[in-house]
Amino acid sequence: MLLSAGSAGTLYSASDPPLREIDPPPSDFEPPPSDFEPPLREIDPPLRPFETPLRPFEAPLSAIDPPLRDFERPAGVDRRRPIREKRRSDGAAQPAHSSPPPRRRATRVVSTPQDRLGARPHARTIALGALALTLVIAASFLLLSRRLHGLFGARPSGPAETPTLAATDNPSTTAPAAPLSTWPTPFSVPVKELPPPESLPPGTKRILVLGDSVASFLGLAMRYRQDEFHAFVAERGVGQCTIFEAKTRIEDGNRVEGTSCSASWVEDTARLRPDVTLLVQGGAFFGEQTCDAPWLDAYEARILSLVRAMGPAAGRVFLAAVPYPMDRWRWGNLLDRVDCFNAMLRRTAEKGHVATLDLMGALCPTRACIDESHGKPIRPDGLHFDGAGTEDTARWVLRELLRPAAPETRPGGP
Repeated sequence: MLLSAGSAGTLYSASDPPLREIDPPPSDFEPPPSDFEPPLREIDPPLRPFETPLRPFEAPLSAIDPPLRDFERPAGVDRRRPIREKRRSDGAAQPAHSSPPPRRRATRVVSTPQDRLGARPHARTIALGALALTLVIAASFLLLSRRLHGLFGARPSGPAETPTLAATDNPSTTAPAAPLSTWPTPFSVPVKELPPPESLPPGTKRILVLGDSVASFLGLAMRYRQDEFHAFVAERGVGQCTIFEAKTRIEDGNRVEGTSCSASWVEDTARLRPDVTLLVQGGAFFGEQTCDAPWLDAYEARILSLVRAMGPAAGRVFLAAVPYPMDRWRWGNLLDRVDCFNAMLRRTAEKGHVATLDLMGALCPTRACIDESHGKPIRPDGLHFDGAGTEDTARWVLRELLRPAAPETRPGGP
């Protein structure tokens, strides 16, 4: 009779004794048979780092101790001898690991720069220090020798010659002044200054531009082109100003001091004494009263009084006709106000016997002004002369200012 026991399908016969009667399971405290020798790993757990084995065995030092770094050395070992070699008292060498040393935790010995370099300073350091000291001594000796030579230098043995002064009573005997090696340039002199005539090339015309912010921009553009016309230009424009005397006003409850463009015209011309003075106004801030007769008469009287006060110190005076503002500056009937203002300037020039500069006709032959020159804007913001596009305008202004004046004719004869 066959019986099936278990899922594995093992067959047992009826005559076989039961399994328990042949191989009874050993109890928990019963030792294994004597011929049973399990591998070491089944009894002892794997060793952890820096753990001493259970029984003595021969192992290289690197398997127990971590490798020493270049700057570490074990205590008591001479650096001049190999670490793996020891000396007996009788001088005979023996292997460093003939017997396993007692296991100790590796101790790091941190060396100092003195240990790494040794007791003596490095030879290169000594050489560099000696070289630096030699250079210092040589420089000191050279400086001392020059000072001593200046104090005790050789002197002529003959009598000292007395310098003779050239006679100044006779102008014909005076030697002419030597020309300067370099003349003033647009960048060597402040933009508000004019060099004295004797410091410039002979025949150079000195031009002063006065007015508001438009005068400042135009004068600066003229200065960059002055060398082409044998001239020197300075500008003293004042931003957001009036030609009348400055007055105090109240805005939003605050006291605001006004600004006058002409407050220092008389002093400026007396100090700089230009050959030509150009008066320029922008024309963007003309109010509703610009075309009123009282305001025009007051403006005319102010210009005439300033021209008389400046006198001959201002040289030849020009009044510039105002060109039409462009773009955002055109508001209301501003162009009509500009026409009224320019008509008043022409009458004032005739009364004061001063010249006029038709800047209006050059830029705005019609109410549609010329806005570009060689593809560049003449007045980028519609009011002020700025950038590369204003170069031709600056040349035209310089040419007109330096043009010889026409002889003045008066009624009844020359």
